[in-house]
Amino acid sequence: MIQEYFCSLLSAQAQESLHATASHGEVWFLLENHGIWEGKAFEQSDIPGALKNHLSAVVRATPGSRVLMIKSGHGRMASGISFFIVHSRETSSAIYEFTVQRYEEILDLDIQAVLDDSELYRPSLRKEPLYLICTNGKRDPCCAKFGMPVYAAILAQVGSQVWQSSHVGGHRFAANLVCFPHGLYFGRLTPGNVKQVLDRYQQGKIHLEFYRGRACYPEEVQAAEYHLRRETGELGLEAFTFQDFEQQGEDTWLVRFREAASGRQHQLHIQRELSNLELPQSCLKAETSPLVTYHLLQHSST
Repeated sequence: MIQEYFCSLLSAQAQESLHATASHGEVWFLLENHGIWEGKAFEQSDIPGALKNHLSAVVRATPGSRVLMIKSGHGRMASGISFFIVHSRETSSAIYEFTVQRYEEILDLDIQAVLDDSELYRPSLRKEPLYLICTNGKRDPCCAKFGMPVYAAILAQVGSQVWQSSHVGGHRFAANLVCFPHGLYFGRLTPGNVKQVLDRYQQGKIHLEFYRGRACYPEEVQAAEYHLRRETGELGLEAFTFQDFEQQGEDTWLVRFREAASGRQHQLHIQRELSNLELPQSCLKAETSPLVTYHLLQHSST
């Protein structure tokens, strides 16, 4: 089959907005697997059925959670199978790291106790960040074509802190990077610009140019955060705390943030606009969808 187009290149050419495009997620189960990933990597994997059923049940019972498959180019599985549970909350985000010899051993973990931050699992807290690059070419060719070179570039910079991952959402923005524990999404990365993004993150800041959003926020709040940072120039990860938001019209929202340093309250009126231009949803789907842009109508602070 001849690849007629790459959806991420069409998106970039159309100047589709990156902000407010991060997939929603607050709890992440990251499971190492070096098999060949199909389009639905977890469901179609060779992982034992008992563990698949168990994790699927946990996801159904845990709002805002998902399972991602991960693999590395640094030989980790030879010394055991890595399994991470990540809380990408706005505050007190955390990564719990486990290593097992057999997949079935994960069934012995009290996952609910981990999610409740039980003292029992405090020794498993990881101090270093984790970086995921989506490389699942069976889900979308853009993820492999553009993700693999970026993965190699990050691997050279941070070594075992980076993993390839299955579908994180947003093929049109490949290459995609997710930074944990905070759950920050970045898109349209290349081997030439990814170092800038990582350096900022390691400094506790956000590189706004490639920022897709924070996974724990809904799209409207992601949009407001982007515009707030653009308006104020404040890029610190902990600079603002989300307060609340309300829909005021069919395509308008009022979003409130609190500024950590000054205590000021910021109010942002956001409007969603659908473009007449439509793009393919992915390289493998003929269906198209309109470009979405969130505009800032008004920003005030008290």
